[in-house]
Amino acid sequence: MSETGAPHDPQLTALLAPVRVLVVDDEPGMRNFLVKTLAPHCAAVDEAANADEAEARLAAQHFDIMLLDNMMPGRKGLDWLADQTVTGGVTDVIMVTAYADLETAIQAMRAGASDFILKPFRTNQLLNAVRRCQQTAMLRRENRLLRRELDQADLGRRQRSTRLGPRPRSRRSAPRWNGYPRRTGSPKGGSPSPPQPRGWCRATTCISIRR
Repeated sequence: MSETGAPHDPQLTALLAPVRVLVVDDEPGMRNFLVKTLAPHCAAVDEAANADEAEARLAAQHFDIMLLDNMMPGRKGLDWLADQTVTGGVTDVIMVTAYADLETAIQAMRAGASDFILKPFRTNQLLNAVRRCQQTAMLRRENRLLRRELDQADLGRRQRSTRLGPRPRSRRSAPRWNGYPRRTGSPKGGSPSPPQPRGWCRATTCISIRR
């Protein structure tokens, strides 16, 4: 960590203003650095030295994001995270460790970690990881709200349909030609002819045409 001060970013501060963060690391210097970096942006930043203290903090109050160190005395952060994910008692987690490879990163994601950062890291890397985690959490909440609204709208349509019953089928009227019912065919198989008014004579029409 070559940077010790948190850069001023109004947009970042506005995004993280309601966020409560729990820092879990056995090194006092690292905990102090993380708390000082996040405190100017977040609503609250608490700390724990091991998994047992973290579990007690989580039971006492709600945290939106947890920064969890992997290599700690007693229980490793990755093992504790896997157990907490099974019981459903953990929040969004950013795994922090100095010893990482592809297999560790895969295990962290499978255990429920939202992101993964490797020591040593810069201040902007830490803040960007927290930003991504918060944005992802906001998208999940919006998706849940939209899905709930769609379910309620669909339920309302089904209830209205049940109350009203099936819609009656409309009776189709016979096709008409200038106000008269239209015949659909002719005796000789030709095209249908329009209806003729009363008193009409075909011979009269033929004589008129010849004239």
